[in-house]
Amino acid sequence: MRSLRKAAAIMILCFSIIFLAGCGQQKEEQPADPSAKSDEKQTVNVFAAVSLTDALEEIKTNYDQANNTNLVFNLGGSGTLRQQIEEGAECDLFISAAKNHVDTLEKSGQLAEGTRTDLLTNSLVLIGKAELQGQEGKEAKDILTEGSVESIALGEPETVPAGQYAEQSLEKLGVLENVKSKINYAKDVRQVLDYVDTGNSDVGAVYKSDSLKLKTGKVLAVFPEDTHDKIVYPMALIKDSKNQEAAKKFAEYLKSEEAKTVFEKHGFNAAK
Repeated sequence: MRSLRKAAAIMILCFSIIFLAGCGQQKEEQPADPSAKSDEKQTVNVFAAVSLTDALEEIKTNYDQANNTNLVFNLGGSGTLRQQIEEGAECDLFISAAKNHVDTLEKSGQLAEGTRTDLLTNSLVLIGKAELQGQEGKEAKDILTEGSVESIALGEPETVPAGQYAEQSLEKLGVLENVKSKINYAKDVRQVLDYVDTGNSDVGAVYKSDSLKLKTGKVLAVFPEDTHDKIVYPMALIKDSKNQEAAKKFAEYLKSEEAKTVFEKHGFNAAK
């Protein structure tokens, strides 16, 4: 009798082990929830000239929601951004405020072939602090050589296209050598804007789009277009991008009428 009970207990134990093993195997073979991957947002790393800050932030709000993306902006001087890309920073789309930085990346084979295009254009203006009354309407050349102008804010020409365009204009206008000692160099156009708005510089050169952000300063003059290279914002996908399709889709959207309206609101013009 005892042996029968013992045999029955052993059989029950064996069946239990087999049943539990089967459940465990079934659990391991359970397919992953297909909806988990589809809900995952695609991150698109966009390196862009700092002058595009406000326009891109406005575009991001609606675009991310409609396309299940997470646009991440790295905003700064175009030359600085180009150097970061050259050093291996993770970038999907580059929007520069000057052609030369995109030219450099193209020559070194770092752009995705056939993705480069001109997106926007801009103009260069001379802004002045609030105290400079009565200077509006004068030529930029005359304002810059006024005795009352003791400091001039420009972006660093090597890394800030606006600074490069400004120095071209100063040289073409024949005043660069005369005002060199007055120049305060800034890391980007937004810093130039801040220098003038706070009165730390008397005048400065920024894009028309940036001048819309002035709080106390004012636009004094427009630099003649024939005194500097044409201000064009080219964009291109980076060859080593990990999110080529999502980045390409966003780049196409930036050329749409909807995006164009936002850019124009912030002082830009669509490239022809």
